[in-house]
Amino acid sequence: MTLNLARARAGLEALIFVSPEPIPAKTLAEVLGLAEHTVRHMVADLMEEYRAAQRGIQIVECAGGYVFLTNPTCAEFVEKLARAPRQVPLSPAALETLAIIAYRQPITRAEIEHLRGVKSDSALNT
Repeated sequence: MTLNLARARAGLEALIFVSPEPIPAKTLAEVLGLAEHTVRHMVADLMEEYRAAQRGIQIVECAGGYVFLTNPTCAEFVEKLARAPRQVPLSPAALETLAIIAYRQPITRAEIEHLRGVKSDSALNT
């Protein structure tokens, strides 16, 4: 398989992005069918391109491989998002427990568990 430069660069980005852990240059080279030194040069070029463009993400070499990370200059935005309350959908067990509470209030934990027939610790904590 022969790759043109643009496709190889796109492939590098995609592989680094989807890898759950730092991906070594050797693995990138094997998957793309390129020489390892070529992959290292291409990744270095991509790293410089992200750095020069002051992007919100960057490619970093760590733990023997490459990984995408957020740019430290964007930390305040990332922290703000992490602190923002999230809407987490309720599980069927939590919905059932909520319905019992709404219908039978006031109700004790023991009464809820008796009606459901199972422990309700997790659902009540949710």
